[in-house]
Amino acid sequence: MNKVKMTFKDWDCELVVRPYMDPPLACIQLNGAEGTDYEHEPIAIATCNLPQQWDDFCDAVRSHDIASPSMNITRDTKEFRGPLPLTFIKDYSENEGMLNALFAHDICVGFNPDGEETKDPDDMLWFHNGFISAPLVAICNLTLAKQYREAFSGRKL
Repeated sequence: MNKVKMTFKDWDCELVVRPYMDPPLACIQLNGAEGTDYEHEPIAIATCNLPQQWDDFCDAVRSHDIASPSMNITRDTKEFRGPLPLTFIKDYSENEGMLNALFAHDICVGFNPDGEETKDPDDMLWFHNGFISAPLVAICNLTLAKQYREAFSGRKL
């Protein structure tokens, strides 16, 4: 399996994706990269699970207030076809800077209300739960997108 690597703050990390169960959003975990003093140690969870905000997003898509990203945020390659998995990024507290780090390493991409890809935080969709704000993004790294599909389906693709 190909390892997806990135640097977050001072840590060299390997990324693993698995699904949250309810709702079925992608969970991105950063672990210490092989060969570091902190090899395989958990560094951060890049995502946050916001079920109510996911419902709000789905309602907005159904009512056509927001364009469905599954129409635009897709890939059509030999190894991956179809819409990319979505998730909320935790970019506050100890995870401050996570969104830009993920963008810099081409791990995810945001999208605007028209469903178009963007890496401009001011142009993308953010959701609020009364305590925090989190952007909704699509995982565009195809290795991680495939990991998500395999984990959620329970079979190798």
